[in-house]
Amino acid sequence: ITMQGKRVKLIDTPGFCDDYETEEEHMKEFGEALVLAAKGVNAIGLVISAKDRYTSDEKSTIDQLSQFPELWPYIFILFTHANSLGTNEEEQRKTLQSNLEETRCPPSLKDLMQKVHNRYILFESIKPSDDPEEYYQRKTKELQAMTLNIFEANYHQLYTNERFNEAKALLVQLLEDKAQNEKELKLTKSITDENIQQRLKDETAVKESNLKVQMANEKQKKLE
Repeated sequence: ITMQGKRVKLIDTPGFCDDYETEEEHMKEFGEALVLAAKGVNAIGLVISAKDRYTSDEKSTIDQLSQFPELWPYIFILFTHANSLGTNEEEQRKTLQSNLEETRCPPSLKDLMQKVHNRYILFESIKPSDDPEEYYQRKTKELQAMTLNIFEANYHQLYTNERFNEAKALLVQLLEDKAQNEKELKLTKSITDENIQQRLKDETAVKESNLKVQMANEKQKKLE
């Protein structure tokens, strides 16, 4: 698409909340989406509904992304259904901020906003009644400004598929190391348990042997 005279490529990444795919499949599709941006991406928009309650699936999405901390400087939140927060953008922002400050607001959502440095865009999912054309043009400029700000904040460094694969490889190595450590710990515990059991058997055998000797001696004394 063209934004303010500049060609922009928008790539639809997989829905991390889709429960019919595994976490590994999500990450594979995410990497494939990055391949479509040959040189890399300027910014990544995470879509969350402002209308519905923050779900466990969305929390799971954040948990998956948290495995790649180098992603956060590139991420902003796109809150859809902004019209559910108020009749105009000022009211919508105030309502959103108020909701985030409430004690009942999920800690994971607050943590998410901190990780992205409170970068977000509000978007009404129903057609604005006043001036739709003006609204869409304004949101297009806002999206372009957000993308540019993130690009500049990252010192004009794009997030590439190579960086994602490097991070994924590191994560896999960490998980394998963790699994190996847990396996070794389990093996050590198993050996320890076996040692304890063998010691108990040996001690029991010694006691039984001593008891038999004692009983034999007592029997011999009675015969004498």
